[in-house]
Amino acid sequence: MPPIHFESGVANIPPSTIAKLRSVLDSMRDLPNVRLHLVGHADTQPLSPALEGVFGDNQGLSRERAGEVAEFLQRALHLPPEAISFEWAGDTQPIASNATAEGRAQNRRVEVEVWYDESGEKVGLEDVVVPAEIKRVKVCRMETVCKLRYREGHEKRTRVKNLIAPLHFDEETIAVPPSFVQQVGQALQNLQDRQNVAVKLLGFTDDAPLTGRAERIYGTPLALSKAMAHRVALALQDALHLPTTALASDGRGADQPLASNETARGRALNRRVEVEFWYDDPLQELPDEPQPCPEAGATEVVTMGCDMSLGVLKRGGAPSSCTVYATE
Repeated sequence: MPPIHFESGVANIPPSTIAKLRSVLDSMRDLPNVRLHLVGHADTQPLSPALEGVFGDNQGLSRERAGEVAEFLQRALHLPPEAISFEWAGDTQPIASNATAEGRAQNRRVEVEVWYDESGEKVGLEDVVVPAEIKRVKVCRMETVCKLRYREGHEKRTRVKNLIAPLHFDEETIAVPPSFVQQVGQALQNLQDRQNVAVKLLGFTDDAPLTGRAERIYGTPLALSKAMAHRVALALQDALHLPTTALASDGRGADQPLASNETARGRALNRRVEVEFWYDDPLQELPDEPQPCPEAGATEVVTMGCDMSLGVLKRGGAPSSCTVYATE
């Protein structure tokens, strides 16, 4: 999506731009899992006293522009709160000279970053006929055994916390500095000998009620915490070129404060995104062979078969003339 430009001292989206945006938005409506991040910018022209009373300075003006576009796009695309985030840079990131009217017009903008999922090609399955090879065995006995499996959500994964200090944010936006990206990249480098390493971002907020634009876009502290964590995840994915499967994000709202929400300092500490690293733990591997059943375990029937001419019976290992048949 191209940048959205503004008139001098104005935060409202120009009507002519809205018409152009609608055609772009129509092409995005069917994209899966759309996520947006917006960055507001301004030129270096000083604000008039009247505009200073509204925006404060160019930082405030660029903030208002980013928020205005965020609200418009969220409504137009019916995005969930966690799918949109915004920040502002004031006049610190010009893309043209502020010495000319044309250059200043280019600098008064909101840049739109768009992510969405791409569907990969599915591998087709072909039916083939496999000749049956039948081995006849004599059943020696039947016994009930269990095959141990992890319950869903309890897989063999190890979590590492506190490798990196939390990233803090203000009431409605979060910046992801290069130093933070570098720390995450270094941690992943240190864990490269682990299997299936993933980064999980967890967002937290203070308990202050949302107001104004933050309330209109996010609605609740829980949705805000999810949006901030999601924003950090997208920034890390983009900067470190990570696959989607290596990142996850979620929010906890105001449920786990680090400090008292009675003070501004405490609330600032509570508004944070924490980083966790997860990887497979080979020490927790379960045996693949059927085992004696624990109490209340789910069971399966295993048929023990053997070659009676050898006069032996054994499950697994030598001799190879005995076979285990297991059905789930």
